[in-house]
Amino acid sequence: MKTAEFFDLIEEFFGPRAEATDSSGAEFTGILYETFAVRCALGGDHGEFGASIETASGARLNTFFGQRLSLNDDRDSILSSLKTIDEWCRLHLPDEFLDRYETALGISSLSRRDQDREFRRSSSFLNGWAASPE
Repeated sequence: MKTAEFFDLIEEFFGPRAEATDSSGAEFTGILYETFAVRCALGGDHGEFGASIETASGARLNTFFGQRLSLNDDRDSILSSLKTIDEWCRLHLPDEFLDRYETALGISSLSRRDQDREFRRSSSFLNGWAASPE
């Protein structure tokens, strides 16, 4: 994936939920939901995708829900990784915050239950797992 396509994909996926703090070369660094420091990059020795969330102590998390993100740099793999990061972040925030935040941005929000259902349906790392009845 080319760098311009990469930045367009991040903007398309996160929209106003992500505020870029530094985007140079093939790396996006920003804040998600006014809370999480996120880094997404293309490159490495094999032209791969990488993403992490930085903790308050400076550690970088790159495992979400017990799974590492895909290193593949194709559009579908990156979108799957961005969905995983978004869901991980949303689950760490109270519903009331998400409602007020997204209302202030003027964007619609699915309920937590609907988002969880959509995430299970669309996540590649859950393929093959039986969805629990609701």
